[in-house]
Amino acid sequence: MTTAYSADVRLSVLFHEVIASGLKSGSVPTLLSEIIDLQPGTADVQINVAFAKTETGIAASVTTVYDLIGSLTNTEGTALNFDEVVLVALRNKSSTPLNVLTMGPDATAGFGALANNKGLWADASDRSVIQADTWYVAYVKAGVPAVAATTDELAVITASGSSSNTWDILILGRDNP
Repeated sequence: MTTAYSADVRLSVLFHEVIASGLKSGSVPTLLSEIIDLQPGTADVQINVAFAKTETGIAASVTTVYDLIGSLTNTEGTALNFDEVVLVALRNKSSTPLNVLTMGPDATAGFGALANNKGLWADASDRSVIQADTWYVAYVKAGVPAVAATTDELAVITASGSSSNTWDILILGRDNP
């Protein structure tokens, strides 16, 4: 069975600055809005590989590694290979303040460190902090390359002292045959 992937990514933030008096009194709106329509394919603004998973009950000081080439599977059980990652989203579903997650390149074959002007993190030791009840979303139109056994491992690390960590992860990208 062949699987096709597409995604509709939307962000809309409407901010109002209310000025009580003066020449510019009243509500001054500012809108930040983006709609990204990721259709099936292997070019920029397209995807043909997707991985989604909910992790539950993960203990403190645990590193969960997502090997982007070879170990992830879709819902049919087919192995997935990400040659380029377009979007990574992680939602820390815990409401416990100690349940902080960090995400970034794994120590052995870290994915996403900045190289050739493409990346999600500044270097191989950089990590994003995702506190309880927090989202992390990164989108790179041209994709961030992954290379088997070299730069293909994304790590999510639970904080020491945390317990029963739960998160949703979504990875969208391309396998360029």
